Amino acid sequence: MTTYETATRCPKCDIPGEVRSKQAVPAGKDIRPGTTAHIVYCLNERCTWNGTCWVVQVNPDGSVPPPQNHRGKQKVYENFLDDGTSKRIVDSIQRQLDAETTEGAEIRRPQ
Repeated sequence: MTTYETATRCPKCDIPGEVRSKQAVPAGKDIRPGTTAHIVYCLNERCTWNGTCWVVQVNPDGSVPPPQNHRGKQKVYENFLDDGTSKRIVDSIQRQLDAETTEGAEIRRPQ
């Protein structure tokens, strides 16, 4: 485990970042209840990550797990597809796309 102070340092310039928000993380497969996500920003103007944020996971006992690189891994959106909301959104977008790309169709402004 790493310390909180180390985890909030910018991965590029190693200068401490600014914690701008803390959010509760929903309990899941590898997440214990009470875990929070701290959103940290680099404010070093000379750093290539100036203005970039990263997330630090803080477990209920105060421990911080080591950082992980999630690039190239499949995204997991738990409970996103279960309620049908995403299907309605995709269907709506598809209807809009069909209306915009159908030759001779006219899109009227709602009154």
